[in-house]
Amino acid sequence: MPKATSEGKPTLFFSANNKDKQWRIKEKFTAVIESSLQNLENFYTYSSINIPNVIGDLEELDVAFSRIDNPKEIFQFIQIRDRNQTEGRPWIQQIIGQQHTLGINAGIAVSTKKFSKYAINIAPKFSIDLRLIHPENTKEIKKWFKPDYIGLHKPVSKIEMCSILISSENKIIELKANKKKINESNVFVHTNDTKDYQLISLNRVFNVDVLNNKKQCDSLFEKIPFDLNFHKTTVAIEYKEPRLFVTLNQNSKKGFNITEKLSPIRAIVFFIKASNRTLKATIKHQYKYIDATNGSVLAHMIAGEVNINDEINYISLVRHSCNQELCKIGGSFFQ
Repeated sequence: MPKATSEGKPTLFFSANNKDKQWRIKEKFTAVIESSLQNLENFYTYSSINIPNVIGDLEELDVAFSRIDNPKEIFQFIQIRDRNQTEGRPWIQQIIGQQHTLGINAGIAVSTKKFSKYAINIAPKFSIDLRLIHPENTKEIKKWFKPDYIGLHKPVSKIEMCSILISSENKIIELKANKKKINESNVFVHTNDTKDYQLISLNRVFNVDVLNNKKQCDSLFEKIPFDLNFHKTTVAIEYKEPRLFVTLNQNSKKGFNITEKLSPIRAIVFFIKASNRTLKATIKHQYKYIDATNGSVLAHMIAGEVNINDEINYISLVRHSCNQELCKIGGSFFQ
């Protein structure tokens, strides 16, 4: 049975420009596919992006890559054309010109149709790779992905109330906060200066100490059924070495050097409603990504659509780098 190694590329950034144009979706699909094919892990993918040329004018690139340690330096770009014609000399010369004016040596040209012999012969001499993105038939997709949908897990939580346990004068005191209070900035946390504090909300504490803490988050949602309903539950955090503090003085202001006494928070109990939502994104897009110079298939991509908050969202899977029976699978979730 074929095997797959799963991988993800979380650092993709999509522009909202021309969001209404269907071709922008194909540009995003290409960005997802090419990000999966990159051998690097520490890079960003943009689609689209405007960058200045040698005279300071902005030029739009359909897709571009930069390294995380130097985000402003683009090391490769992609231009894409969705035209019912063969792409030849003029477009390749245009991309060669962009390489010089933008100072980017590596480029990729992607067509939804095909390239002329001139384009195939000249492009490699200027480090330009030629790609084709074509619709794929369902029979080929079913060889490696059987369902008609891609499953999506999207957990959601809502804080209903909190109980905060603080140490004050050798006693443990319980303070309660309801929905109206959880977004107010009333919890102190140290800044880089040990004498200065920043005020944050209980909602932010929950996001950091529960949702962004894998162990706490898994513990929270593993007891919630996989359905669309909200279920009541609790999650508690104990601070043996308190990093959070409160004061009973209601006149405290954000970002100041505090002189009054603060009481350390020893524990917080969040009373919440949570939903382990599972959605089915029906597959509506199927593509094969081809090396135009030799006709080999570099990758397959499928994408499903799901409506969330009255907006179409896409969830995609990319199958690539197949070596006999071993393939890699990655993907992305985006609007």
